[in-house]
Amino acid sequence: MFENIDIDINSLPRVDTKSFISLDENYRTVLILKSLILSVVLIAVFILYYQLMAEKYPLYISVILFVLMLILVLGNIIFAYLGFKRKKYKLRLFDIIYKTGLLWRSETSIPFVRVQHSEVIQDPIERIFKLAKLKLYTAGGHSSDLNVPGLSLHKAEQLKEFVTKRIQEEEEE
Repeated sequence: MFENIDIDINSLPRVDTKSFISLDENYRTVLILKSLILSVVLIAVFILYYQLMAEKYPLYISVILFVLMLILVLGNIIFAYLGFKRKKYKLRLFDIIYKTGLLWRSETSIPFVRVQHSEVIQDPIERIFKLAKLKLYTAGGHSSDLNVPGLSLHKAEQLKEFVTKRIQEEEEE
């Protein structure tokens, strides 16, 4: 006979939030640098727009758009700076947890038994700072994959090796 027993939520194990590991400090610089690059692109687009469309709209419209763009640019840089402290990860025997978010916070846990493969990725800016991200691909598709950015290249390779060993151990059991 099927029985669906209630579970006391207070008896569930808790994740120790003190043992989360912060990302490499250079990653804050990478985040700010990427925000600045995006800002330069936005400013260039605005200048191009202004050159082409300035005659069609009154000056106050251009001023409003410029102020809104500056708010967006500064906000993006500030969020990159402040959001860095919220990005942390935790490695456990059976899973990896990554948490992020300044306003919209998320904490994602991926059990190693669901990981199909992993890879270490570097974009050009990360390469300059000797940083990388660990990407874990799961059976659940793109939305259930996990990226842990802001790791030193050495740490990312160590984590990948650990995950690979854990996947192999899980398959053998």
